Amino acid sequence: MRVNVALALSRALLLLMFKYGKMNYMILAIVLLPLLGGLSVCLVKKTGLKVPYLALTIAGATFASALFLLYSAANGIALEFSFELPLGTGLHLQLDKLSAYMACASSFLSFIIIFYSTGYIDDKEYETEYYTLVLVFLGAMMGLVFSVNLIWMFIFWEITAVCSWRLVGFFKKDGDRKAAVKTFLVT
Repeated sequence: MRVNVALALSRALLLLMFKYGKMNYMILAIVLLPLLGGLSVCLVKKTGLKVPYLALTIAGATFASALFLLYSAANGIALEFSFELPLGTGLHLQLDKLSAYMACASSFLSFIIIFYSTGYIDDKEYETEYYTLVLVFLGAMMGLVFSVNLIWMFIFWEITAVCSWRLVGFFKKDGDRKAAVKTFLVT
């Protein structure tokens, strides 16, 4: 059932992209879907919906979109999204075969992590924080993979570093805190 919902969401997203001829926005969508999904997890918690299932659906839709981009890159379709800002700091995302493969690998791993963590992240107090961090990490990883601009690559890298730091020290024990600081210093 959960997989069907994720596939239906990604299928609807693809149909909208094809209908309006905006395939270049697909790269932006694969970055924004988990980032905005992480924020929506915070809002959904207040409505009483199951946070793990929403996070799993968002990760599944991201993975399905990454598979579509891998198929597109393998067939030679070049996609690029650009948003110009002053001083050459604009957001530039580009699809190539390597970035599509890395997006598939990282989104699949995030999907598996969320799937298996639904069993042991059952603390209702910290559940929302955990799934928000994993989804923001996934969105930043997608941005890192597709980024062409070094400035944005650094920004996405730092977002993944902060999320990694918080996820490693998630249970707030002394050993976890030391490992989290070490992880942050290494990345």
